Amino acid sequence: MIKIQKRKNYKSLAEQRFLDHIYEEYQAGQRFCFVLGAGASRASGIRTGEELMREWHGYLSNKGPTYIKNAAEELALGQDDYLPLFQDGYRLKNDDYFTLFDLRFAGMPNVAYAYLEKEMEEKYPSYGYFPLAMLLTHTQNRLVITTNFDSLLEDSLYTYTFKHPLVVGHESLASYIGNDTRHPVIAKIHRDLLFRPLNRKEDMDKLANEWEKPLCNALSKYIPIVIGYAGGDHTFMSLLQRVELSKIYWCHLGDVPAEPIRNVVAKHNGYFVKILGFDEILFRLGERFSEEIHFGDPCQYMRDQAEERCSLYLRSFEKIREKYTPQKPDPAEPPFENNNTEDVAEMIDALHRYDNKDGDSLLIEAQKAAAAGQLENAYALYSQLIQQKPENAEYYNMRSAILHKMSRYQEAVADDTIAIKLEPQNARFYNSRGVSFYSLQEYEASVNDYTKAIELKPQTSFYYNNRGISLHEMEQYKEAIQDKTKAIELEPSNADFYSSRGVSFHSAKLYEKAVQDYSKAIELNPSNVVYYHNRAVTLHDMEQYERSLADREKSIKLAPSNGLYYQQRALTLDMLKQYTTALEDYSKAIELEPSNAIFWYSRGLSYSALNQHEKAVQDYSEAIKLDPSNVQIYKSRAVSLNKLGRAKEAAQDQARAIQ
Repeated sequence: MIKIQKRKNYKSLAEQRFLDHIYEEYQAGQRFCFVLGAGASRASGIRTGEELMREWHGYLSNKGPTYIKNAAEELALGQDDYLPLFQDGYRLKNDDYFTLFDLRFAGMPNVAYAYLEKEMEEKYPSYGYFPLAMLLTHTQNRLVITTNFDSLLEDSLYTYTFKHPLVVGHESLASYIGNDTRHPVIAKIHRDLLFRPLNRKEDMDKLANEWEKPLCNALSKYIPIVIGYAGGDHTFMSLLQRVELSKIYWCHLGDVPAEPIRNVVAKHNGYFVKILGFDEILFRLGERFSEEIHFGDPCQYMRDQAEERCSLYLRSFEKIREKYTPQKPDPAEPPFENNNTEDVAEMIDALHRYDNKDGDSLLIEAQKAAAAGQLENAYALYSQLIQQKPENAEYYNMRSAILHKMSRYQEAVADDTIAIKLEPQNARFYNSRGVSFYSLQEYEASVNDYTKAIELKPQTSFYYNNRGISLHEMEQYKEAIQDKTKAIELEPSNADFYSSRGVSFHSAKLYEKAVQDYSKAIELNPSNVVYYHNRAVTLHDMEQYERSLADREKSIKLAPSNGLYYQQRALTLDMLKQYTTALEDYSKAIELEPSNAIFWYSRGLSYSALNQHEKAVQDYSEAIKLDPSNVQIYKSRAVSLNKLGRAKEAAQDQARAIQ
């Protein structure tokens, strides 16, 4: 007996044939519009209606039958409207979304709106929106009809193109949908998020009357391509059941959609197209229309757009800036100094206090070379020791210390890694590797190693301080302060720990606490110039210039050959309008460190403030010789050149800054 297979009432196209259909029909003069549902937003992190209703179903189920009944009574829902949804074995359907939404937010419309707003905030368009934006702006396919409330599509158009779309986010604006517009049109038939979107069951019974005629008119000229729309509402779906279309393409994931959608596709002589996802099919469409949209490499396209916008901004900015003379010097923020940022004390100490039980003469020779600073010799000797005893973890750690002092941090990490494999319970080795990771600016790795060292020796103060320093570099100031506080608790007489915590307090803008910590460090060690310098920086930022100046002067007294301290004192003198004295300090800083570009730049700013632009240009030029990639110096020189009437040279500097 031959089994007769029931004929399908729908047609399907493979993805490649679909792409060819669209492209060739477009070349023949046909236009297409895109119908987007929640599935189009999923890759951008916005959950689908199915995911949301499952969350609401779980929430209501946990609240219990009495809660659900009370919400239903408030909504005047009959038992048949909601009870089946909570019976065992019931499978949720697309149109259950609206009943569950009503029950979840019964009597709380503001809460519902806030929920949807939070769901969509800080979401960025996924890849597919890029080729879609290009198709909307570079072809005649300029209409999108969507049930989504989000702004992903208009964000894409603003970001990737210079075209502004017409966003029809409310039914009262529906008549503005035209087929001759030069701008992309986004028709949000359930409203935009900012217009109290339609999301309740009573809103979904039919399409708003204002949409009917404009959409029918548009669909008579566009063939719809449906992506990510499940047809669970009775708004646009009801229109598709009534309107006459020449064709429709319905893209779907997995199995062919349910009977109502199959009927719509069959009615309009349409096709189902199985796709991998929204991003994927738009990627393929972008490739197929590559000759029309000409965007090439998307990343390069976006860079070009960003650079053009930056150039426009900078040109406008410079025109304004030229009109003003700087009122005060404004070089880069003065640096903090932290004289235990790379705490290698334990590493180096290990070189000298290792118990040489056998009286190994080679080891004695290596330790002497290390103590004398003969790093190449020490490295060679420790390498010989490792060849003789490759199982000795201490030798690797010792050589790591030498490599660190030689600034060969990657090799230092490798040696400590071997030491850790040989002795995985030795906290010193983790700390040593953490220090080298820090020097490589691999802060997360250094934090992990310091954490392991703390686990093995939780009472070692400087492990906490070291971890705090790495956390500070990661801008995790709260956690950094916690670690540095623990270090102080374990060793309250360590001045470095107070200074270190002061740096983090300053970055967290807790200036008073920073000053207190620096003052405590100075109390414990009044001869350490770094503490005065750090306190001066914080006092300067607090605009307590007289107090800052006193600390600047103490820094110079303790370290009279350090150009930085003269330059820093000059900055504070500038704020006190003592420009002549400040110039003397800048000059002294340059005399001590003539290769420091910032010192030349700082003095140039001071000359600018005094309207001595010839001298300012000379100093800026010296700074540029030393640091030709510093954008700010070119900008400052351009200002002084303009003041001198040398507009052409100023324009060249502005161009270099932009470049």
